[in-house]
Amino acid sequence: MNCTGLDPGTAWRSNPFLNALADRGWLRLDPTGIGVHVGSHCEALDAAGNPQPTLRAVGPPTAGVFGDPLGVPFISAQVRRILPDVLRTLDC
Repeated sequence: MNCTGLDPGTAWRSNPFLNALADRGWLRLDPTGIGVHVGSHCEALDAAGNPQPTLRAVGPPTAGVFGDPLGVPFISAQVRRILPDVLRTLDC
């Protein structure tokens, strides 16, 4: 979980956890250069562009894909939208 807000460019590489995920090819920078590249259900896209259903990003790290987040209302709507897919992934 990263709650530090927008990470332009490769600044998120200074986060050891996110950096390790990127080094392993499990996530990548989005095409706009802001945050993590995610699919329509906020699943991180790996180095090859494949969705990782067990690795999700919501809020500011998805700004490059979904636009500028507006705080709690944006994030709660995002979580509500992806929740059915998350539950399917967890086989609940």
